[in-house]
Amino acid sequence: MCPKPIEPRRDDPAVNCPRHDRPMRRFMVAGIEVDRCGICGGIWLDKGELEALVESDKQTRAAARLLDRSDDADEASDHAPVCPRDGTPLVPMRTAVKPFVECDACTACGGVYLDAGELSAMTDTGFADWIRRLMPGRR
Repeated sequence: MCPKPIEPRRDDPAVNCPRHDRPMRRFMVAGIEVDRCGICGGIWLDKGELEALVESDKQTRAAARLLDRSDDADEASDHAPVCPRDGTPLVPMRTAVKPFVECDACTACGGVYLDAGELSAMTDTGFADWIRRLMPGRR
């Protein structure tokens, strides 16, 4: 399974990168739309899409990680990131699932911006995740 580029729709136009204000390219990964910046490699996910990717099957997570590469990423912008949907300043956040990964979230629409490499860290199932699944209810 590979991410498939898709065209923005009239009812859901292309979004601009929260860091560079340039149009992001949209891809479909197992029914989940992922917007990726060709300049910095950052990824924008609308509300619920990050959770859907994190909880998806191994093939879907692997396909999403194909988009999350930093080999063509340019240096990060100095400008403070804003939500590409509503212009709200993004705030740093960590999730309970992967507390070591910091991403930027919109408090208004619930969207999430991930710098290059952060989606892979969020969707990678490591040894600690495997142990947590074996022992539900324990942290």
